[in-house]
Amino acid sequence: DEIISSYTELCLLGQYLDLETHEQQHFRHLEAILTDFPIWEQWLKKVRGCGPAMAGVIVSEFDIHKARYASSLWKYAGLDVASDGRGRSRKEAHLVKVSYTNIKGEEAERNSITFNPFLKTKLLGVLGASFLRSGSEYAKSYYDYKHRLENREDWKERTKLHKHRAAIRYMVKRFLADLYVQWRTLEGLPVAPEYHEAILHHIHHAA
Repeated sequence: DEIISSYTELCLLGQYLDLETHEQQHFRHLEAILTDFPIWEQWLKKVRGCGPAMAGVIVSEFDIHKARYASSLWKYAGLDVASDGRGRSRKEAHLVKVSYTNIKGEEAERNSITFNPFLKTKLLGVLGASFLRSGSEYAKSYYDYKHRLENREDWKERTKLHKHRAAIRYMVKRFLADLYVQWRTLEGLPVAPEYHEAILHHIHHAA
């Protein structure tokens, strides 16, 4: 039926199937490792849209013992707000001075980002899309926030893509806020309320 019309195509298909098999094996191994982490067993595995691969990124990149507040997770992932009121990025205005030792062994300074770029890419580019695709409980916060932006006068001229990215960022931040509470609780660590709860007394209902 000419679905495979050459030996080259046959080889490529074979390689693809081999890679797919290896990927499935890696995921099984990863899930076996994750059973040692209470946050996976008791919470993350129940969150629709967050599979073993993403859970592996989360438990390996975040140190929940150092995250005193939910905003600590946001900042490390580059989801905090910079001094200019905009979302954190690689823009020059968002860089900070850090000290380092140059090749001459001398103390020097350079501009640096303040977040983990690998983690930010995974959370916004992979997890955010997975939440929407899977119909996760967190998708509601995306659509609610996007609807609010579409009705705000100061956002009328923004593009659809800009609103989409802002809503993705908001959705992932809501997930991280819940992750903070669940993870710190499971580890027996103190849990601090979010700023808007502690200072403004606005209560956010977790998913």
